[in-house]
Amino acid sequence: MGELIGRAELPAKKRPDPVDGLVALTALQIGAALVATSDPGDIQAYLNQLPGAEPIIPVGI
Repeated sequence: MGELIGRAELPAKKRPDPVDGLVALTALQIGAALVATSDPGDIQAYLNQLPGAEPIIPVGI
């Protein structure tokens, strides 16, 4: 998990967040089709470091 957090290329002025990393890792492991988040850029940065992860599609509400 620490390696994932360290490798993620987060948007400027963002700090690493272990919870976002865990959300991304868990979503991949369980094959989640949907992740509800207020930080899609952060989640995508972590997903980009995980082999087999799909890009997320932001949905506006």
